Amino acid sequence: MGWFSTKIERVKAQGTIPIVMWVTAKFFLGLGIAFLIAGTFPGQGWLMWGLIFIILGIIFAFPLAKAVLFKKY
Repeated sequence: MGWFSTKIERVKAQGTIPIVMWVTAKFFLGLGIAFLIAGTFPGQGWLMWGLIFIILGIIFAFPLAKAVLFKKY
């Protein structure tokens, strides 16, 4: 098995809750990037909300990424 296949198997072994957290993290990251792009338009607060959602996305993604990348089986 290659490196990528090993990581995929580790993700599958984690269960449902970490996968839901991973999907939620991806959603928050995408929403944060969208708000940062919207920050180029006139208006207030888009950049702040974009950064908040990106930080939330990183917080939600960290536990599963740690388990997949650093856990030894």
